[in-house]
Amino acid sequence: MSLIKKHREIVESLEETLGNGWAVLKYPKKKLEKATYSCNAAHIFNMLPKEFESYLKCPICEIDKNINRKSLDYKLFMKNALEKANGLSSLGEDEKVDVHHIYSIRMFPEVAYHPANSIVLNHDLHKDYHRYFSPYNTNGYTFFAWIKMRVESLRMGVDKVQKVKLEVLTNMNQIEYEISRTRDNEKFYKHVDKLTESITDKKLLTALERKAFRLVKKINHGETVELVENNIIILNVYGVDGLVYYRNDFGNWIEFNPISGSILKNVYEQIMNA
Repeated sequence: MSLIKKHREIVESLEETLGNGWAVLKYPKKKLEKATYSCNAAHIFNMLPKEFESYLKCPICEIDKNINRKSLDYKLFMKNALEKANGLSSLGEDEKVDVHHIYSIRMFPEVAYHPANSIVLNHDLHKDYHRYFSPYNTNGYTFFAWIKMRVESLRMGVDKVQKVKLEVLTNMNQIEYEISRTRDNEKFYKHVDKLTESITDKKLLTALERKAFRLVKKINHGETVELVENNIIILNVYGVDGLVYYRNDFGNWIEFNPISGSILKNVYEQIMNA
């Protein structure tokens, strides 16, 4: 039995014994190279296979256990975010404001208290954003997609819109670096000045799901289809055919699934053309 197959079986067997689910997204091709895993909370991290077998935990879930919205750290994060914005919303009217996490606590607990992981919005706009994007897909890319959808109704000048976009992009560079460092993707990280556009149209996303399903139809459970020099991985696992994982502009992994709500345009095109 190959090392890859043996390790995949070990990882899958843990779901029955420990009540946790993991998938091996990418197995190392070289000695001392780390494998890439996804847990059933959709956290993606790198770890040596032997280290994983002895640790038997998702390191991001372990961070998540220490996040508490009632903690002093969380309250200080909220206070500092409001003070930095002078209590004013970056968009719209300012009668009632909320601190919005650019990257969700659920998916990215390691940046829950990061000073760059916030933007102040008025309450109605904050609520409107989350009508479209759940905590599973709260990130800088969907924030930009939301602004594009809402720019006319916001009735803001071009200069103000650009200022907000620049603020969020600057914050994203800091946040994505921290995610890279924590999840051991630092060697893939790069600073970006312009983000790839996101696709949010439900019909296009449904078409993508169908294409991903067709691509994995002929492979066995736990196996992967890898595209574009391994920057896109389509997985047949968890009883879901066609889970898509891909590297974003910064080099970090993102999951696309039926509830994600968006995918990067270049990734969409690569999959549809495969």
